[in-house]
Order: sequence, then C-alpha cells, then structure tokens
Amino acid sequence: MPTSLFLSAALALPALRLIAPPASAEPLAVDARFALALYCNPICTESVFDGLEHDLSAIPAVDGFAEVAVSAGRLMGLADTTASPYADDAGFAVPDQPFIDAYGQGVDRAEELFESQAVILVWFSSPRQHALTTWTTAHMAFANAAKSANGWVEDLDTQTLYGQATWAAKQPGGPLTDWFVVENSEASAAGEVRMVTRGLRRFGGRELVMVHVPTDSAGDAARVLNAVASSLHGAADSGMLEQAADDGCAWSIEVNTGEARGNACLADTPAIAGDPEPPLVAVLFKGQIFSDASLGGPPEAQVAGAASVASPAPTGTPAPAGIEVPAARLPPADPPRSLAEAQDAMRSRLSSAVRAALGAGLASGEAIAVSVPFPASDGGREYLWVDLQRWDGSVLGGVVITQPSKARSVSKGQTVTFDQAEVFDYVWKHADGTREGNTTAPFLR
Repeated sequence: MPTSLFLSAALALPALRLIAPPASAEPLAVDARFALALYCNPICTESVFDGLEHDLSAIPAVDGFAEVAVSAGRLMGLADTTASPYADDAGFAVPDQPFIDAYGQGVDRAEELFESQAVILVWFSSPRQHALTTWTTAHMAFANAAKSANGWVEDLDTQTLYGQATWAAKQPGGPLTDWFVVENSEASAAGEVRMVTRGLRRFGGRELVMVHVPTDSAGDAARVLNAVASSLHGAADSGMLEQAADDGCAWSIEVNTGEARGNACLADTPAIAGDPEPPLVAVLFKGQIFSDASLGGPPEAQVAGAASVASPAPTGTPAPAGIEVPAARLPPADPPRSLAEAQDAMRSRLSSAVRAALGAGLASGEAIAVSVPFPASDGGREYLWVDLQRWDGSVLGGVVITQPSKARSVSKGQTVTFDQAEVFDYVWKHADGTREGNTTAPFLR
C-alpha cells in the first residue's frame, strides 16, 4: 500500500478564484497527424521508395491535407541530406552524435548514418477514430523499409531516432507513454520550467502544457501529464470528459492511473515559438501523485503525495487554477499493473459495492455507467456506455448513452439487457461530482 505524505510546498500554488473562460474546444483533436522519416544507407533506391509506398497503400496518397481529416491520407517525399541547410533548397540534416546521444534509441552503425545521402519523409493524417489503424500501418511500413534500406527511422513528432531493430520491436498499440514525450524548457530566473507534450496528436489528442512549474517539481508534473494523457486517450465516448465552465476550467476529467489519482482541469492555451501544432491544452491537476522518487525508495515502494500542479492561462484568458476537488472515492488498492489486474479489480468492485449501491437505490446526482460490447457492422465489436438501471441475478439492464458508429443493431437512448460477464468496465459518478472506475483506460491503446 502506498504511504501518504505531503510533497514539497513548491507544488502547492496559490489558490485563485477566477471567472469562467470563453468557450473552449474539446481537449481532444478531431483528427490525428504525425510524421516519420527514413534515413537511407546511403541512398534511397527506387525499390526502397516503391516498397514503402506499396506498404503504405492502405493510407491513400494525397496532394495536401484538409483542415480536418475526414479520411486517412499521406504526403510522401524525398529530401537530399547533402544540401546545406542554409541553401535556398534547404536539405534535411543528418542527425549528429549529440542528437543520437540525446534522442537515439538503439541507434547502431552511427558512422554509416552520418554518410546517409537521402531521407524519405512522410506526413500522415486521419480521422481520430482511425488513428491507431493509420499509425499501425505506418509503423509496419517503416519497419519493412528500414530493413530493406538498412537504415534508421525518426519519429519527427518526438524527434526520437530509432535503429531498425528497436523500431521494429516497438508495438504501435503498446503503452501510450511509449509514443509521446514531455519536454521541459530551460529554467527561468524564478526557477520555473514550461512543460509540453509531443506525440499525442498522432492519436487524436491535443498536446498538453504546464507552465510555471518549479524545477524541483518537474518530475511530478511529468507524471501528471502522463496520467492526464492516458486518461484522455479514448475518453471522447467514455463519459469521463466533462464540461466545467467555472473557476477557469473549461473541461475536467477524473484521473486514476499508476502515476496519479485526482481531477484534471483543462483549458485552451496559446502556442509559443517552437511548440507543436496548436491548439494546446493547459492542465491543472489536484489529487495524489505516485512517485518512487519522493522518498528515494525503490520503484516497488511507491509513495503518494497530496499535490496541486497548475498551469496559468494565457493573457486575457482565465487560468485553470486553485480548483478545489472533493477527495475521490477510489478503491484503496495499489494501482493495477496490467489490463488483467485492472479487470480483476473492476469485477470485484462491480459485484460488491457497485451492485449494492444500485440495489439500495442511487442518491440524487449519482449515476453508474458500464461499458458493454455490441456486434459491429465490420464483424467486430463496438463498446458502448450504458446507464445502468437494473440488476437481476446475472442480467443487467440500462439505456445506451453513447452514439454507436459501427453497432447497427442498437441506437443511443435504446433500453438494452446484457449479462454481467459482458461488462468491460464501469464509471460510478457520486453525488459530490467525484468518480471512480474506468480502471482499464490506461491499458487501452
């Protein structure tokens, strides 16, 4: 069990009561966008280019991207790495040793990489719901091309450079934290840094920002950004993302991962020079941060600290700051380490406390929703959220509250019944606005 303690007072920023911000876009992008590069060894032969184009054929080639992607598409080109970056027809610089040291993963044969004369560049976009499929296709195509060219792959969104074996071994559907990074700016005179994520847009998420973070709290802020990103991932149809037009908070989401538990307040914030593609989302988190570094103990001896991490808003826009959140009613267990553990914990809680609460009658303001699979038109399954209203033996019933996109046999607002064993997860909203559940979210990519 984690031990509770208070983190450095530097994390506790002044609590401010602010007026509501103007209307804010949903903190999830409507589409996904990313870019990859293949450094050839030493040139990109026609067979390598054609092979990559063939493997990417499931993602149609386009002449240009629309403002919003309604279907998957790609732009593909070849750049010369020998041209001077200061020339009118600027080339694409080959990574040097300091770059490899800072951003490389499994980069081998560096001396051959330095001699690369050409690089294939591909930019991708797709609707958010097709983000993982597009990303998986791109990943596999570049794995094949890197092997064929005996080259190296760079994820241009995170600036991470991979050796071909390391790139091929990574799983596109693996942990979300494998595919985005959190960058810190240089510390200001006040000893504060600005923290920005890179790589979330590939999954249809906006990049997250925290500013005025004390340098000694940067590690905890990074854990919060990881937790918020994981919670937002796939949150569009889960009912976990809520509008909250007060206290400078445009949106809020309950966070419950192995790194943090609490409430994240979100609001639009402008980009500055060097930022990833806007719009960006400012984050304030209030809750517990789990950190093995807090006491210098081993990773298995995690400790939890009560903390508030804020990100002041841009000039003229109220900041998500000082939001007081009631203590969340969360199971007092250690965070699950896998999807199997998360589902075991969910089933135990569902069949005990959740069932008892429903049987006793939910208080005013309480609601329970469960995620249930329905047959989809493509032969698979689509998970929809159902407002749970009755529980008879092993049979549960309720009303579908999300709009199906593939499940043609059911519609939003329809009353359905299903077996308890079909429940994939639940969300229990308490009368005071706190939530519990959705324990599987961090493991779904």
